[in-house]
Amino acid sequence: MLGVVTYHAFPKALRGGFAGVDIFFAISGYLISGILYKKLREGRFDFGEFYARRIRRIFPSLLVMLGLSLLYGRLVLLPEEFGQMGRHIAAGALFIQNFVFWKESGYFDTSADLKPMQHLWSLAVEEQFYIIFPLILILLWKRPRNLLPAMLVLLVISFCFNLVMSIQGRESDFFLTPYRAWEFLGGTILACWHFDGSHQVGGDWKSEAISVGGLLMLLIGFLAVDRSDPYPGWRALFPVCGTLMIIASGAGAWINRKVLSHPWVVWIGLISYPLYLFHWPALSFARIVKGGAVSPVIIGGALAIALALAVLTYYFVEKPIRFSQTSKIIPCLILAYSIMGGIGCLVWQGVIPDSQPEEVKENLKWISDRDYFAGLDSVTEDGNVLVTMIGHGIPRTLFLGDSHMQQYIPRLKRIMETDSRFHGDAVVCVTKEGAPVIPGITRDDWPACKSLIPVFFKVLKTHSQISEVVIATQWNRYLFQENQRKYRIAGIAVGSKEGTEEAIKGLKHLVSGLVQNGYHVTLMQNPPTDYLLSPKDRMKRSFLGVQLEEYKPYPADRYKNKYSQVINAIEKTARESGAILFDPLPYLCTNGNCVNSLDGAAIRFDECHLRPGYVREHAVFLDDLIKQ
Repeated sequence: MLGVVTYHAFPKALRGGFAGVDIFFAISGYLISGILYKKLREGRFDFGEFYARRIRRIFPSLLVMLGLSLLYGRLVLLPEEFGQMGRHIAAGALFIQNFVFWKESGYFDTSADLKPMQHLWSLAVEEQFYIIFPLILILLWKRPRNLLPAMLVLLVISFCFNLVMSIQGRESDFFLTPYRAWEFLGGTILACWHFDGSHQVGGDWKSEAISVGGLLMLLIGFLAVDRSDPYPGWRALFPVCGTLMIIASGAGAWINRKVLSHPWVVWIGLISYPLYLFHWPALSFARIVKGGAVSPVIIGGALAIALALAVLTYYFVEKPIRFSQTSKIIPCLILAYSIMGGIGCLVWQGVIPDSQPEEVKENLKWISDRDYFAGLDSVTEDGNVLVTMIGHGIPRTLFLGDSHMQQYIPRLKRIMETDSRFHGDAVVCVTKEGAPVIPGITRDDWPACKSLIPVFFKVLKTHSQISEVVIATQWNRYLFQENQRKYRIAGIAVGSKEGTEEAIKGLKHLVSGLVQNGYHVTLMQNPPTDYLLSPKDRMKRSFLGVQLEEYKPYPADRYKNKYSQVINAIEKTARESGAILFDPLPYLCTNGNCVNSLDGAAIRFDECHLRPGYVREHAVFLDDLIKQ
């Protein structure tokens, strides 16, 4: 458990610390199976008693953690985040969190750090195993000779599936119970071998050798396995086998006698379950609030809070309830857990809202207003490129670009439908987000880079009446960014000096060719771009909630100075290739400052894209770019 906590807090300090979950599964298989064997051997096994013990063990601390997380989440989470948390808690009522997280994202994804309930997937796997396993064990118990061979067969089958899925479906292999069952079954088989009590002995040289070998296996698992490796797969053998070897060495082995039996280690074991429950939400909330890299001081503070909550929960909740003899404990725990699941559903559906101020929620509306294609039914896809026909006549103007051209589509739709000047006319847009309008630029994970220009020429050929071409793309994303390494041209990173020169040469060749073929070409500069212009930047999170700050003035000269290279390059390209240059900056800046909002509403949804609602009503500068 400490390995998992260390990895979650400081991933670089113990890069294989996530293998602690495998240790937990193996120990769980050994302990729970040992209890089941003993009860079956004595003829006293009872399903009700078994699951009552599980409820007493699992529910008290879990309920406290869920309740406190919901209360704190309501304070610091945004509506979408709070709703997602409710969904995860609702899934927890049925112990299916592992399926939900499997569908949403990977365990090693960055987004996983921002899900306070992500760690509950392992609890779901454990409970799913113990719903099915006792039934299998009872069936096999009728023929004791078949017990161990059957368990071995099940282990081998699960392990083989695990090996296959570690290559073919990494997320499935990590989250789903069938591919994890072999880890529990390893502990089960060891318990089957030991249930007569022989595991209590140890201390000879063989036991010491086994325990030392087990410790080495654990160290390899923690230090040699990396998050980039296919996991679990065969690498999970290190923590699982290491754990089982230490258990098999017996209580007399030095490591077990002197280290694992030390009072402090035993105490950590006692609070390990509530500590596991609390550590992840504490770290996750810290990362959500700070919005990125979190300082070691804050991480340490989050762990201290988790430890304090774990200690208090163990001594004042878990221990009293777990060992209480009151017959009403189990029904009350079941009812409380069902209510918690119901509360999660209500949060998920928005019946129980977050506590964010209305001004924050209003700002979030602007951030979520980003559907450029709303109301359009004439959007087709050609080689991953979107071809959008707007209007009901002959297209004479073509708009080409990435999302910086898509952002203008709402205005084009409005004027083609309502402006009498364009009755009987149409425009066509050839766009794809993340695809620069520069021939020869490629990106391995974005095929549209190769498709955009060919589809553009295909549309030109199809609609021979087109005489105007308007080009807009996020120039400052693709050019003059030294950290831009995903996009390449002629095998060179576009952000490098050589790559930028090659890209500008390709753009100039494209525009010059169009002009020479009789097209009127307009190159559009970017609208003002900066994170300080984004409505997201107004929201300031603290550990006490979310506040909305006033926009700070953003001088237009600051933008022009920051991106002077790209602004000058596009201006020069237009001049030398015979194109017209259009700059929206004068329309988006007044009195020397770039506009952040209009009539109280943000005009952008992020730092570089205009909001569809604003463009639709106010981007009048587009009207004159359409051929009448």
